[in-house]
Amino acid sequence: MITGRDCFYKNCPTKGDEYFFVSDGKIQKQNWEDAPVDMIRWRTGNCFKTGADAIFAFNKSIVIAKLRCFADVNNDEISWKKNTEKFYLRYKRNIDAIEAVACVYEPVGDIVFSSREIAEQAIVEVGQENLKKYYFGQED
Repeated sequence: MITGRDCFYKNCPTKGDEYFFVSDGKIQKQNWEDAPVDMIRWRTGNCFKTGADAIFAFNKSIVIAKLRCFADVNNDEISWKKNTEKFYLRYKRNIDAIEAVACVYEPVGDIVFSSREIAEQAIVEVGQENLKKYYFGQED
């Protein structure tokens, strides 16, 4: 098993390798020079083997930002101390649909909505296909 520093840097580019990154909303290409900026891009997840990978990551970040913004603007106050239902999104492969799922405990890493209606409206606003592809990583 590879762990720690070795795991993090296992697939890191080496000097002279071409890589792609996102800067100011544009996909850029550069050769790896072991420069501090190269390492910053690697450590922050902004270093990709292909331009297509960079485009996908950029689009994914847009979908997540739209979903978070929708939740921030539309949610009522969410308290995890109260035993009330909150909702998060799940992709159900067997029916090929995204559903709002109730939760009482805070799901790690998920965007949470204060009601089923707000979660369902978020699906409409962001788009079912965008969510399937970029949020849930489901390709047709």
